Amino acid sequence: MAAAQALTAAGASVVLLEGRDRIGGRIFTVRTPRSAVPIELGAEFIHGNSAETFALLEHSDSTAVAESGSYWTNLEGTLQPAEEPFDSVGKLFARVNFEEPDESVEQFLARFEDDVSMRSSVFAARIFAEGFDAVH
Repeated sequence: MAAAQALTAAGASVVLLEGRDRIGGRIFTVRTPRSAVPIELGAEFIHGNSAETFALLEHSDSTAVAESGSYWTNLEGTLQPAEEPFDSVGKLFARVNFEEPDESVEQFLARFEDDVSMRSSVFAARIFAEGFDAVH
C-alpha cells in the first residue's frame, strides 16, 4: 500500500489486488470499546524508529503504542523469568560459524536442542523464523 501511495503521488495509475475480503494483508486491527486503543492481531510490532513508518502512521492519523513487560518461559515444566527474546536469539546466532558450509536454520537450531540453557533461545529463533519468513 505504501508503494501504491508513492506511485500514485508520482502520477502512475495503480490497481491494488487483495486476496481476502478485507485490505491489509497481515495487518488486522480490531477496535473494541473494552480497549482505549485499537488492538493489532496481525503485524504485532514495529522495528526501531523508522522515519518512513512513523510518517505513514501520521499520514493515516494512526499511532503506535509502546508496550513493555516481562518475559517468562516454561522450562521443563517450571514457569521461570526469561530474557528478552531478541537478546536470547542474538546469543544463539552469535554462534554461527561463517567458515562452515551453509545449513538450514532448522539444522543449525537442532545442534542446540539438547542444551537446556539454549532451549528458550532455540524456541524463540523458530518462532521468529516462522513469523518473519512464514516458514517452518
